[in-house]
Amino acid sequence: MSESAEVRRCRELLRAICERHLSAAAAVTVESLARPAIRLAHGDGPTRSHLGGAAFLDDEAQWPRWHERPLSLVAVIDLAGDCKNNGVTRLA
Repeated sequence: MSESAEVRRCRELLRAICERHLSAAAAVTVESLARPAIRLAHGDGPTRSHLGGAAFLDDEAQWPRWHERPLSLVAVIDLAGDCKNNGVTRLA
């Protein structure tokens, strides 16, 4: 999958900032480690996303375990619903 123009622009900006404030070598390292991401923010609109609480599982689904102990739920993030509710049509 090729990078979008927006992702390329962000990488170029990140590299320029690192070169200006760190070094060319650090800029290469930071750019190689950078990954596309999203920012989550609190909103007043309807959402199925939440921190902690219950997961959306089928009745037959088993909760994951580690060393015989159930794992904790950190977050439920409904990307499809949240993007639609906020006018986002595509995640780059």
